[in-house]
Amino acid sequence: MTDPGKEEQRALSRDELELVSAARQPGLREMNDRDLADLVRQLRERRDRARTTGNRQAREMRGKAAPSGNTPASDNAGTRSKEHFLGAALARALEERDRREAGGQAARHEDDRQDQGGEQSAARSQHDIAREALELRRKAGGGADHPENTPLPDEGMHPVPNEDVPPSGAPGAEGDRVVVERTRKPR
Repeated sequence: MTDPGKEEQRALSRDELELVSAARQPGLREMNDRDLADLVRQLRERRDRARTTGNRQAREMRGKAAPSGNTPASDNAGTRSKEHFLGAALARALEERDRREAGGQAARHEDDRQDQGGEQSAARSQHDIAREALELRRKAGGGADHPENTPLPDEGMHPVPNEDVPPSGAPGAEGDRVVVERTRKPR
């Protein structure tokens, strides 16, 4: 595992430093699933606590909240950097968890394809069903019933004039008479 930088050592406590360094490769890849889930939970709790503390300190600095100690906080840069380091470690751990889940889904998908007798597994995901339907449609050459979704020249909306309503205010039109009459009458 890589050694933490000076800023990490300054911002994090010893326990948090151990958690952050555990969330680095290659140690992250060697962890079992239960330990990885535990690491994600701990990192999320610590990050959320640092975020809450940083927000409270920011409110104290602005004078919006009463100080939690004897004096209001004068700076929250340390708490914000702690939140940053814990958040980055959490992102690495979540990425590893997602990578493992994606690998497990790919292995399950291969197992479904290798079923004997062509029986379909009961635990197929919607993604697998949609992919299979797309493959069947492509094999059948489908899509001939539907027009292509491309615009053609000289097509589009055409204006439909409303014959019931005269155009008002247009000179020399029916509406002009109404306007002229209105201007000649006393108010």
